[in-house]
Amino acid sequence: MDEKQGLDPRGIELAYETSSALSEQLDVEEIKHVKLWCSEYRHAREHAGTVKKALEDRSISVVASTKENLNPSVFRRWSRENVTEFARDIKSMLKIINEDGALVIVGHQPQLGWLCEQFHGAIAIARSEIVCLCFSTTHVWNSLKWTRSHLLWSIGPTDKETFEQLRDKIKSKMETAKLLGTFIIFFLGVVLGILSDEKKLQFLTDSCAHTRALLGGLSGIAIAERNEIYLVTIAISVICLFLAVAFYLISMYAYDRLLMPTRFWAEGIKTGSPRWLPQRPPSSSLLVLQVNMMRIWRLLFTPATGFVVASLIGFALVVMRADPLEYILGIMVLGLGVYFYYRFARPRLGAED
Repeated sequence: MDEKQGLDPRGIELAYETSSALSEQLDVEEIKHVKLWCSEYRHAREHAGTVKKALEDRSISVVASTKENLNPSVFRRWSRENVTEFARDIKSMLKIINEDGALVIVGHQPQLGWLCEQFHGAIAIARSEIVCLCFSTTHVWNSLKWTRSHLLWSIGPTDKETFEQLRDKIKSKMETAKLLGTFIIFFLGVVLGILSDEKKLQFLTDSCAHTRALLGGLSGIAIAERNEIYLVTIAISVICLFLAVAFYLISMYAYDRLLMPTRFWAEGIKTGSPRWLPQRPPSSSLLVLQVNMMRIWRLLFTPATGFVVASLIGFALVVMRADPLEYILGIMVLGLGVYFYYRFARPRLGAED
């Protein structure tokens, strides 16, 4: 990255577009004072100059300054501790800003993403996009670990291509939920068919308990107790299958709702926007879709998959005639191993340029 290179024509266009929208939004929110930080690189200073002019045109006072720590030549050598320390500096500045003030940072990727992760969590920031993080005054400022913000809104250039790609992603998730739901319904029908036959159920539990008795030397009383454990395990597994079907179907309908054309997004009486949902406007429909898609994935689709896994584990416990305690401990160890391996092998996406 050349520190003497200025904005290209497209960069100038994007800077004017987002700066104008930012000044309008801050005017609506009655922000009167802004501290503007930018890196010492030429294109960052030019962008910051565009932001400054747009804000001053709306009678918002701006105090601009360059920060060496925002230079790519500096933060490229940083460790996580350096990022955390710079985040503390930003928090210290926020503490002395009045309620009618704001701090605007014009910087570079991936540092802006690192700072977002410190304050809020991972946020994908496009070129010339502006994200607003709002800090609650009820949070404790002494500890960065417990200080979290929420994404209030985002202002970015129009991106029809990404919007269509996101809709395709939602369609794919909806089809996956539909297929898995259909398969689980079929599997649940087979299981219920077996369990509805008392002879088959009795044979299954008795053979499991007696086999375990031969292996472990259980008494007659222990065999009866083991029978009850297997019956309870089967019941819990069936309940998990029902919950999995319900959550998959709810996910499918939720994803289908996201595919509604934006022309038909009706506005209701505003009773307060939840913290997890960015304000629209000024946020784009693209961001609203992405946030909702990830929320459905996290709160509906993933739990449904968890219920399926729990059900299969329960049925495997009965079929394998395992000791419940040993089996559960083994599954926990295996689960932790799989989780940490996924953390190691998972794809890592983010800005590197």
